[in-house]
Amino acid sequence: MKIKAWLVTFFSVYLTTFFITLFFTPHILMRALNFKAYLNDNHGVLQVRPQAEAGKDNIVRMSPDLLYSVCTFDLSKGPLQITAQKTNQYMSVSFFASNSDNFFVLNDKQIDENFNLVIATADMEIALPKNSKLVEAPSEYGLVLIRYYLADMAVSEIDAIRNQASCHFI
Repeated sequence: MKIKAWLVTFFSVYLTTFFITLFFTPHILMRALNFKAYLNDNHGVLQVRPQAEAGKDNIVRMSPDLLYSVCTFDLSKGPLQITAQKTNQYMSVSFFASNSDNFFVLNDKQIDENFNLVIATADMEIALPKNSKLVEAPSEYGLVLIRYYLADMAVSEIDAIRNQASCHFI
């Protein structure tokens, strides 16, 4: 009988710990990212990241075939506008909420012109800039990830395009 009680206790603690970890880990990681951006005053600042190199990446499994730009956001400061010029290669813009859910993705095949997106929460009243698309965020903070595929273009060519992209509060 003692072994049965011990097994029930063990598996109860194990399952409780498993589900708490599963639920809270994305929130903790995104809060840490948000806090780091807050400390560095980087909300609404597009960070152009260097090409991935083995052992030098702080993002897990970055692809060496892609170039990344990241913008953390805190919409308590207002809506955020993201603009990026299309390239001749694949590129995409992804939005992640405070629990790390990917709530919006747009790639170059889905648009005719350049990327011009405004992210805001549902309760915000904003004057949408001309030719921009509104993206409704489920949370006040998160991040935007812009990915550029290298393919036939040189890193310097894509970097010239990436440096023209912007992420700013409006």
